[in-house]
Amino acid sequence: MPADADAIERIFAEAALARRHRHWGIVHTIGVVDKDGWPIQVIEHVDGMSLDTVGLLAGSLAPEAVCRVGWQIATVLAELHGEPGAYHGALSGERILVDASGHVRLADLGRARPEQLFRLLSPERRASGGAASPEDDLYALGGTLIEAALGRPLERTIGWIDTRALGGILPDRLIDALDALVAPSGRRLKNAAAVMRVFETIESSLGDGAVRLKKAVEYARLGAAVGRMPEPPRRAVSSPDAATETEIAEGAPFVPFRETSFEQVQSTD
Repeated sequence: MPADADAIERIFAEAALARRHRHWGIVHTIGVVDKDGWPIQVIEHVDGMSLDTVGLLAGSLAPEAVCRVGWQIATVLAELHGEPGAYHGALSGERILVDASGHVRLADLGRARPEQLFRLLSPERRASGGAASPEDDLYALGGTLIEAALGRPLERTIGWIDTRALGGILPDRLIDALDALVAPSGRRLKNAAAVMRVFETIESSLGDGAVRLKKAVEYARLGAAVGRMPEPPRRAVSSPDAATETEIAEGAPFVPFRETSFEQVQSTD
């Protein structure tokens, strides 16, 4: 149920935006129905699970699977960004669904639930508190893909993401593509159609990402069915979705999986 009048307005805005963008990569909105005077958005059922859940239960994705997620979501963003002033604004692994066939869908368009995870905000949006933008969407896509490749959330949120830390974990071409999404603003790709072509090309050189995604979903479901407990994520002393004001002001790069000692965290407080 919507919490207030603003939430009601956001539901109708989400449904209206979805009606304007009938795309294979977007979970379809069937309509909005009235329930005791409250609007409820009715959406298509997808036989799958969120990208975050796949990572939690199946671990890190294979490089070709990361590429498949990248170009399929970039295709959706290219469609969305084609409308003047349109953007998602809250892209994350929670909002991406992987179906049982290994295809990727965007679960919503960011209007009904506009809150973005702090760690996936672009540095410029984070520092200024400004509005979302297509460029911010692409930064969030880059961060989301890195999380999928690592099988865990990014741990630090200071400046831009230093993708050199991914060396030896991912193919160099994929690291370069991810860097083009999360580098400082002046070096980033800002066109979703170009992002789509980059990741599609890299996937074609690595293998079939859909097959690897399908296997990841199967493994995640098997783990859920037998009660497999995933390895607990490394615990950070401070919230992994927070950064100090000093770090934001300095715009320093952060390493996505660097260990941070208690003393180091204390020194920045």
